[in-house]
Amino acid sequence: MSSSVLQAISSRVLVGSMLPLLQAVLHTMVQEATLDYDRPQEFYSQYDFIIVGAGTAGSVVAGRLAEVPWFRVLVLEAGAVPSPETYAPGLAPLGSLNTSNTWNYITEPQQHSLGNFVNQRATLPLARVVGGTSTTGGMVYSRGDPQDYDNWETLGNPGWDYDSILYYFKKAEDYLGGHLGETETYHGRGGPLAVSPDPNEGPLSDAFLRAGEELGYNTLDLNGPYQMGFSRPHYNIREGVRSSTAGSYLQPALSWSNLHILHSSTVTKVLFKEKKAIGVLFEYEGKTFQVTAEREVVLSAGAVASPKLLLLSGVGPQQHLKDNKVDVVANLAGVGQNLQDHLGVYGLVWTLPGAPPHSGPLFNTTAMHQYVRHREDPRDPPVIDPKFLSHPDDLHTLVKGIQFAFKLANTDALRSLGAKFHDKPLPGCRRNGGKKDEGEEEDKEYWRCFIQHMASSLWHPAGTCRMGPSSDPLAVVDSSLRVHCVEGLRVVDASVMPATVSGGTAAATVMIAEKAADIIKADWDIDVDYDFIL
Repeated sequence: MSSSVLQAISSRVLVGSMLPLLQAVLHTMVQEATLDYDRPQEFYSQYDFIIVGAGTAGSVVAGRLAEVPWFRVLVLEAGAVPSPETYAPGLAPLGSLNTSNTWNYITEPQQHSLGNFVNQRATLPLARVVGGTSTTGGMVYSRGDPQDYDNWETLGNPGWDYDSILYYFKKAEDYLGGHLGETETYHGRGGPLAVSPDPNEGPLSDAFLRAGEELGYNTLDLNGPYQMGFSRPHYNIREGVRSSTAGSYLQPALSWSNLHILHSSTVTKVLFKEKKAIGVLFEYEGKTFQVTAEREVVLSAGAVASPKLLLLSGVGPQQHLKDNKVDVVANLAGVGQNLQDHLGVYGLVWTLPGAPPHSGPLFNTTAMHQYVRHREDPRDPPVIDPKFLSHPDDLHTLVKGIQFAFKLANTDALRSLGAKFHDKPLPGCRRNGGKKDEGEEEDKEYWRCFIQHMASSLWHPAGTCRMGPSSDPLAVVDSSLRVHCVEGLRVVDASVMPATVSGGTAAATVMIAEKAADIIKADWDIDVDYDFIL
């Protein structure tokens, strides 16, 4: 079949026709894994801990708390078990498409960005599946810069500086590559989560490293102490299979009698007795149930769903709650505020000789960005307004990034491969007469226009339940991740980041969950260094 014919077939049709075949091929490989998530035959009348969300963070917290034999732990997850294709790294692009594994949220129309997107809105296909984004994401393992975490402590969060949290990065990690020399001490071996060096080394990746050297940058370990340089990526892959937190933390613990998981169940409210969280309401198979927690409720539903659940439960800005006829439990102005995300500029394309002539990958995100979700009954998704590019510094930084990309492409290393920029002007943006001097002010104006039309979310939302002291007007949780002004309730996921990290958010979220599990154990007088025999 020619590439021109493939282009004529929509991505949704292709996925719809091919996905059952792919799932059938992969089914035998993952059959045993999915059976482990079956509903328990009997539930307890009360649990010590209820964890809302079995995503990237929730799976970690559940697995770690269940290490204490007398802790009864219940995990409630809105999504289903991972589908077969999620285990295959090569099928990761399917995770960004409109499937049952995602929520498919849509942002509000953006005033300063998304000019080439339908209604100037972006989709956020956040994970709705056991394992969360660690099940559907791109598997890149990137911790960010040590200064990111030092900044967290500076903002009033003791114990979250890089030197303190490095222990938890190492505790989680099972690095599967060779000895890393001087950065070996920054990595862990034998932890639950697999981290592998790039399995696809080849001429192009080699050329990128040489290009960086031409520009004066060192080749380094991206997850070591320094990030100013070029590096081969690390991935959460073990023996050719995705390493998710569901498979690494949750699944091994499901055989323990003190841990139960109920997937395909949606929590609708945290229950309070005065100002103490005592349980949750959840929907399962069309019915509403109530379950109580003797010790704590832990929200790990993600940067959108966790603040939404707090608001539904009466914890948030007082006037907003009253306007929506929600009884106020605690007036916390920061709930749902401080939304931060990574912004990517789509449409910058370089071609290589011999590459297929079609305009993009077979599974691309075009259909996803054009899809407008039908909104339901009282189940409307939350209003998400990231205000992309509303601050001029963001636009300036992205222009500089594009200029650097051109410098990189013009190195001998990449030019030797025949890399050529696809320089067709973007409709609606005036180019500088075909000139390629990216330093001219007129050309900078073109790239500013390009960014305002083509930049969109990289799907790394964070910060909506900001960690900080009570003196911080936007803080939702303290440095122990306890929700301010109430008892028995914590938030453990990317929403607690006071400022987003400069790498992907997945590795940082696992670290947060590892540290949170130890904090919770210590608060309940458990020796965190003791190994329980289960």
